[in-house]
Amino acid sequence: MLGFNRYRRGFRSLVLVHNRNHYHGAGSMNIPNYLFSEIPNNDEGRELVRLMRKYCNKKRFQIEVYGQHVKDEYRGTGVTRMGQNIEQSKCLRVYARDKIERENKHKRYRDNWANRQVMADELENLAYNIKHNIGFK
Repeated sequence: MLGFNRYRRGFRSLVLVHNRNHYHGAGSMNIPNYLFSEIPNNDEGRELVRLMRKYCNKKRFQIEVYGQHVKDEYRGTGVTRMGQNIEQSKCLRVYARDKIERENKHKRYRDNWANRQVMADELENLAYNIKHNIGFK
């Protein structure tokens, strides 16, 4: 029984590693996905962000703005531990999130989860049949 369980765990871990590597881009490069960075956090920079949001194709994209580089007066106070807010930042970073791609990604994740469950059930049935038909002890 000990040897059989070891093989069953091995099958399961192979399936999980394959799914993680295949659907989460193993081996792909870490490419930044922000659209603009180093936008000064002043009136001109905030106006630029406001105009981006105003003229953005809202059916396809969503504009997200985050703070970048903590201001000198907040250094050492611990505000960067969980990420400082925009008022505590020297610069702004703008991301354009693709709504359609995000929805497709969630759909692929749901499909992958369902396929993984089916594969796990098939492996369980295979393991049961091997155990009872071959006579593993």
